[in-house]
Amino acid sequence: MASDASARPEFLVKYRADPMRRADRDGCDTCHIKTEGSGARNDFGTAFDGATRDFTPLLRASFPEYFTVASARLPDGTTFFMSDPWSKTIVVERQKQKVVVNVADIAQNSDNCRYAACVIRTLPSTTKK
Repeated sequence: MASDASARPEFLVKYRADPMRRADRDGCDTCHIKTEGSGARNDFGTAFDGATRDFTPLLRASFPEYFTVASARLPDGTTFFMSDPWSKTIVVERQKQKVVVNVADIAQNSDNCRYAACVIRTLPSTTKK
């Protein structure tokens, strides 16, 4: 769903500076439907605005066509996205639900590790019964 917005070249500069951005994506149509910018936003532009105009690990994992993101998929369909250039968080997707897991905190506290394992286990199962 598109939403109206004015073109903001500083956001394109911010996107170009993201260490995980895809080099083949560039220009005002990164966020807007029109190639010259302004007017309606595309889905990525709308999500960027909703993410407080920041490139978060969740935003990167949700738009792989805009970012170079490594991922690993388990046989049950659970996917892990390494979409944080500073390796502090990962995004776990299971049955189209994404959760951000702070691995930096987990590494420092075994209670957090048990909590993260619980969160991942309680995501909806993709296994057919």
